Amino acid sequence: MSPTLSPTRKMADALVEAATGRNGGNYQDDQLDLPGLYAIQTQLEAIGEGTFDAVIDQRRSVDSELQLIANSGRVQIFRYGNRLFFVRDQLKIAPNGLFNGRNKVETEELTFNFLNSDDPDGVEISWIDPALDYRPAQELFPPDSPQLNIERLELIGVTSQLAAYRRAKFEYLAITLRRDNMKVKITEEGRLLALLDWVKVSDGIQETTGEGECDVSGNRVFLDRSL
Repeated sequence: MSPTLSPTRKMADALVEAATGRNGGNYQDDQLDLPGLYAIQTQLEAIGEGTFDAVIDQRRSVDSELQLIANSGRVQIFRYGNRLFFVRDQLKIAPNGLFNGRNKVETEELTFNFLNSDDPDGVEISWIDPALDYRPAQELFPPDSPQLNIERLELIGVTSQLAAYRRAKFEYLAITLRRDNMKVKITEEGRLLALLDWVKVSDGIQETTGEGECDVSGNRVFLDRSL
């Protein structure tokens, strides 16, 4: 008699059971960021994802098993003290700062990592298709990729073609974005202008430009010549 396969449970429930239950996990509920985890679960369910459909039949460490389950929802687990926290890989708005010649000692260093011949030109995700009796299927992004150099990833526990497509697109865009890196060396807060600094002033309205050495008096800056 062949078993009947069906979705097991929510990703968050499977993760909590593995962390605290019969699979060897010895974490307590107060050691897990449950509000954060179930907020991610709600977010996944809103886009038609959030189930973990797999049977783990290989011997693993508890932390390895937890991350395996979390991967189905593109979730990263990190430890702070004796607690586990959960963050989903996704686009976020991060604060940024602008450093210019007035408040830094050395100039910023901008590094470009251009597309190399060995960089992937597409990402192929292997997932489990219920329509194929739960056999593996593949999802490729971009769909028209020349497939000369494909990065292949396996998603365990994912049975949604839409989720596989989104993951392939995410991984492909992440590869693209990782090519640009900006490095700022050393900053010195509060250093705006010093005596005898040579500055250049431009007037965009009058379309004039002048330059000279600085003299500071209180909160006013004077130049050694008239502009």
